[in-house]
Amino acid sequence: MSRAVLVGVLVAALIGAGGIVGWAQGERPREPLLYGVASLLVPGLGQALQDDMRTGILHFGVFVAIPIVGGTLAANAPDRRTRNIIWGAVGLLQLGWNVYSAVHSYEMAVEYNERHGFALRASLSVALAGP
Repeated sequence: MSRAVLVGVLVAALIGAGGIVGWAQGERPREPLLYGVASLLVPGLGQALQDDMRTGILHFGVFVAIPIVGGTLAANAPDRRTRNIIWGAVGLLQLGWNVYSAVHSYEMAVEYNERHGFALRASLSVALAGP
């Protein structure tokens, strides 16, 4: 009898998980600010969370490539001053890329909401935008 109970619990858990996954993949409004912040912290994360894996991987790849290329250039720099300038430029490039990725992810969510006919609802992004 304990096997039957265990099988029943496992089946119920799988059915429940399937329902949760189905709900998570259903069409519902996206919160642009959430996806924007995700991509600000880790470029490409907001895109990946919106099921655009190719763009997410591209954004993350550029994020990783910037310090690799910068480090290579800095290692071959003729003097300390040039290395410092290169590392400063790397930091600015990474910051710029994070901001670009965040804005792109935010705009993806807004376009999704418009395309699916979701009305703008009272949310954190609306509250930040003001009246």
